[in-house]
Amino acid sequence: MKRARVTAACCLLAALGLSASACRHEASVGPGGDASNDSRDGGDGDSTRDQGPPPMLETVTSGEHKLADGNPKTISIEGWTPADLVHSFVLCSYRTADEQPSGVPACRLTKAGLVIGTGPGTGDLSTVVRWTVVRDVSFDVRRGEVTLANGIGESEAIKGKFAADRSFILVDATTKETSQIADEGRLIRPVVTGADFVLTRLSAQNDATAYWQVVQLANDGRVVAGTTSIATDSNTAVDTFPQVTLERSFVLFSVTGPTNIGGFEQRYSVQATLSAGSVEFKRGVAEGPLDITYFVVELAAGNQVKHLPPELSLGQSREIFVSPAVDPDLSFVVHSLQSNTLGRTAARVDTAYTAALSKAGDRVELKRIGGGNAVSTVSTSVIRLASP
Repeated sequence: MKRARVTAACCLLAALGLSASACRHEASVGPGGDASNDSRDGGDGDSTRDQGPPPMLETVTSGEHKLADGNPKTISIEGWTPADLVHSFVLCSYRTADEQPSGVPACRLTKAGLVIGTGPGTGDLSTVVRWTVVRDVSFDVRRGEVTLANGIGESEAIKGKFAADRSFILVDATTKETSQIADEGRLIRPVVTGADFVLTRLSAQNDATAYWQVVQLANDGRVVAGTTSIATDSNTAVDTFPQVTLERSFVLFSVTGPTNIGGFEQRYSVQATLSAGSVEFKRGVAEGPLDITYFVVELAAGNQVKHLPPELSLGQSREIFVSPAVDPDLSFVVHSLQSNTLGRTAARVDTAYTAALSKAGDRVELKRIGGGNAVSTVSTSVIRLASP
């Protein structure tokens, strides 16, 4: 059956910072460590199974949202239906001058659309979120959320959601932490064991809520999952794996940081550089250990991935050209960066870039709010899905 294509209204694309039914696993992990049972409600109660088969579609829809406050905001997505949850995932990146970890936003998909929010009672009016929703029947997606209460560093096992060699996991998180020197409490990564995984952080300070997506490839293609660490006195780690086709592959990863980060993003902002048989992770300065969970996603034939040259940037805005141009309605961007703040003492998350594909599909725009004299090196990949 041929898939009908839905045209995106806006073609700004963002990433970083991931399954065949929708499944929301809500777990509030507190002192008792209990987690709720699975439900197949896609986020607000009614089973998507009751609404008939999901539509056959393939589209990428993107946009930009400026925070008015920290309260969750539902963003409408053109053509969105609740049934889309089973084949959709969201990628978000942000730029902000907020000094508090609680001001860092997170994204999640629900039946009503895209929800963006920060920690309770926070929200800097400078914060801008760029989001991308990928809807494609070649992805089967499960999702849920886990609350790690103050003092809890690891969730209960989320069971039976991960398919080895076929799945990758995306994690987005908010925290109640307001100390500008305690970014590590919101750094959460998945640890996979067989078909199960837990969400873990190295600092259990204050409450954090993690929103997870398990994306499973529904057709040919494979995923290589791995873990590695950057040692306390190092700024680099390299991990090897069986070779993939680089022109169809990209890497996604999550990082947990030590309890002595001090709010300096150059210690935990990591740039990933992918080759056919290895991935290199680099950060700006060698201070404190980092643990990394990564997923190298090799898509089926017909999909394309363009790896753009690493961009060294000191300013607040840069453009990287994509040649030849890609179809923006079928393409999205993932990016990662390392930052060196060159002696800055202000502990604020302002050197991170958002990344977006132009409406013409011929360039990627990088933007950040601050950074002062901070230099960032950015790796960018443009993923162009096969035509329907």
